[in-house]
Amino acid sequence: MPTCWDESLEALTVRPEDWSGVWSIAYAVGREVQRLASVDGSDEDLTLTYAGLDVALAVSELEWADPTGTARAIDIDLGLGNPARDAAIRRLSYLINHALVLISALTSGGKSTSRQVQAGMRAWALLFRAQETLAGRGS
Repeated sequence: MPTCWDESLEALTVRPEDWSGVWSIAYAVGREVQRLASVDGSDEDLTLTYAGLDVALAVSELEWADPTGTARAIDIDLGLGNPARDAAIRRLSYLINHALVLISALTSGGKSTSRQVQAGMRAWALLFRAQETLAGRGS
């Protein structure tokens, strides 16, 4: 299992570009957002809570897109520890952006079923909203 951010990032971003890879990223981001939100004083404005809810819903949509994907997914602890809030948000936003690009490719490549495209687009919208919330542009 990766032990630091760089190793975790590599393990997540070199995954196969399929639904299990997107799920792995979203699940890792969701867990880290929850962890960061639980640090005293880090979520006074509830930004992390709202972003975490969107990520959790996106994970559910990704499970709907490929119910067998979690069996092929990896469970990575990002290893962020307790970094400064802004630094953690930048790292999480990077991973969310990677997931958005991957979902876009999966839903437009012509190889996904209509069920996968629909669930993928819902997941894309939720992850985009989470990213906007983390950046202070969401509601």
